[in-house]
Amino acid sequence: GALVFVDQMHVPISHPLRHKQHLILYDTLDKPEFFRLLHYYLTHPDEAREIALQGYLYAMKHHRSVTRLDYILRSADAAMATHNYAATTGLVSGSGAAGSASSAAYNRTSQMIKTNPHFLMHLDSPTALRRR
Repeated sequence: GALVFVDQMHVPISHPLRHKQHLILYDTLDKPEFFRLLHYYLTHPDEAREIALQGYLYAMKHHRSVTRLDYILRSADAAMATHNYAATTGLVSGSGAAGSASSAAYNRTSQMIKTNPHFLMHLDSPTALRRR
């Protein structure tokens, strides 16, 4: 794959991509630096290829749709446990399905979503939780 050049990202994400490890970050206000980086990686194709490969592998591991959904479900389950959502809404926690603790969390969370797709709106945002 191609080496990715991207401007500085100011939105925090889980598993952030790292400069010179997964991609190349540049400052949009510093054109000379951008062209210096571009020239460097065009003249060092092996290094560019290695960073591109590491970026691809990292993105496939941490930034696919299924991985994001996994993160959302785990976060929702943790938030529900913190707020005891099932008890306050009258929904029964757990699905009775055999399996690991993580599959129980998925089953419980997916049941909550099916029963009340708006339940996430009732949970505090991460920003609100930090203010406490």
